[in-house]
Amino acid sequence: MKVLLLAPLERRGLTGGQARAGRILAEGLRACPEIQLAHVVHPHREDRGGWLKAAFLRLVFYFQFLRALIAFRPQIAHVFAPCSLPAILEKTFLSLIAHACGVPTLINLRNDPRVLYASLPRRRKAIMAWCLRRHHAALCQFSMLKQFYEEDIGVPEQRIFVAHN
Repeated sequence: MKVLLLAPLERRGLTGGQARAGRILAEGLRACPEIQLAHVVHPHREDRGGWLKAAFLRLVFYFQFLRALIAFRPQIAHVFAPCSLPAILEKTFLSLIAHACGVPTLINLRNDPRVLYASLPRRRKAIMAWCLRRHHAALCQFSMLKQFYEEDIGVPEQRIFVAHN
């Protein structure tokens, strides 16, 4: 199976749990002989040296993503997303591109999105829910989060997977 992973890469002293989880997942997938992995590394906030450099790094990220979709031809894309509305919007946009290329996506919000969701105005809640439903599946870290995806977001139960930390 060919897997496209969109995740940050852990860097000692600079990154937290999401990047660590991305590194652990990438190492595990690389160790599995049945899986071919293409890891498109999401740029770090710490790499930004101003808006111009941040924009350049983001363009490089998008180019690498498109190149992986076309050249690697993955069977699934595993998308890590920080728990913020702009990040969820960006990853949904990338997932829609993957869907257009016939690649299903799995969204993995490494943090608990319930606090973010509860704090949003009604219109932004609807946008966030719409975005999260665009993915073919959702991966969450605990059972109460599965319930949130089902009841508040409207993701069907069979498309939600729980992988405890």
